[in-house]
Amino acid sequence: MAPEMFQPEPEDFEWAFDLISDDPAARKAAEAIQREQFWEAQQALDRLYEAWDRTIQNSVRVPSDDLAYQQAQDAACQAAPRLFSRIVGRFFEDPIGPDAEEFIPYAVLFLQWENQHPDSWYNLQIRTPWATKEGVLQYFSLYGVPENLRETIGDLIFDALARPYRCGDWAYTSVARQVDTREFYDRLVNLIETSPCPDEAAKARFVRWAIDDRFSAVTSKTWTKWHARYERCR
Repeated sequence: MAPEMFQPEPEDFEWAFDLISDDPAARKAAEAIQREQFWEAQQALDRLYEAWDRTIQNSVRVPSDDLAYQQAQDAACQAAPRLFSRIVGRFFEDPIGPDAEEFIPYAVLFLQWENQHPDSWYNLQIRTPWATKEGVLQYFSLYGVPENLRETIGDLIFDALARPYRCGDWAYTSVARQVDTREFYDRLVNLIETSPCPDEAAKARFVRWAIDDRFSAVTSKTWTKWHARYERCR
């Protein structure tokens, strides 16, 4: 009988908030936890792939009938959910359900970690995290941003405008529609008028356009099209 799979709960990942701690020692300790769990999950997956290869070489028609494969699969199923990214995965399982509020802070933390420490964020993931990042942002663009998190998300948007483009940053644009307070809009206009960086100002104009024209779709290709159509006329 397969062991009961570990089901991550928010209280299991309180340590993860130290991934963005201002205290280097606390952040290092949190990264050590994530790194240990990352390697356990990676090794479990490697053993699963090796067991799969053996079943193919031995002409096992149903891999689950092979004991070694079954054991490797059970180990992988136990290790993967202990990664921080898995609690974000729980968020996607029922994003509008009664328990969604418990997981939203971890989804925001996922964005904050990428914003502040992109190298450790990327390198300590089993799978490429870009799709998860886009998924979190698309959730907020569809379902809104809780009022108590609008300032935090707004700061993430402005940080994305200020830096060189990272994969998935385009999705912050539609989220801006959900945090469009007077203060946010004024801050955006001020950035457009005063930024010494042409690229930052251009991206800010794109966000303002998306806010002003809420019925236009925002996709990964919209920025390129918008830039070609409007920026060349300036």
